[in-house]
Amino acid sequence: MGSFRVVVNANEETIRERSRGKHPIVCPIAIKLAETWFPHESWDDFALVILDWWIQRVIGLCRENAPSAKLDFMDGPFEIDVQRSAQSCLELRCLERKASGSTVRARGSCSPAEFENEIVAAARNVLAGVRKAGMWNDACAKLQAFLDQAFPLQTQLSW
Repeated sequence: MGSFRVVVNANEETIRERSRGKHPIVCPIAIKLAETWFPHESWDDFALVILDWWIQRVIGLCRENAPSAKLDFMDGPFEIDVQRSAQSCLELRCLERKASGSTVRARGSCSPAEFENEIVAAARNVLAGVRKAGMWNDACAKLQAFLDQAFPLQTQLSW
């Protein structure tokens, strides 16, 4: 365990530059699973949008005991297939969808707590960068309020 990370570069300059000063927020976001980056180390995507989607999947997997979830990236044919295993851990497969089928680019496992903490921390990191960039809006406030209510322990840990 301990091999799943959500890595975002959400400093204010990067957010302003990549987002061109408007929403939706674009910044580098990638998964590091063991030693493999997915989709790749400097992948740009609509970070706030996809993290909002992923947080809903976190709740399903970690709090409602859903058996599986798919975490999609907005750009490109990339997704992460997450399955609950019998050993109280989550099995992750990073997939690239192609016309001929999906290719597994990485696989690994993590605890539900690690999965939840990484995604929530990444969302908070992006929100902090958006605030510093002076691009805060009602959607950001709504996501922040949701995170504070749904994940109060991570609120204390991330600041």
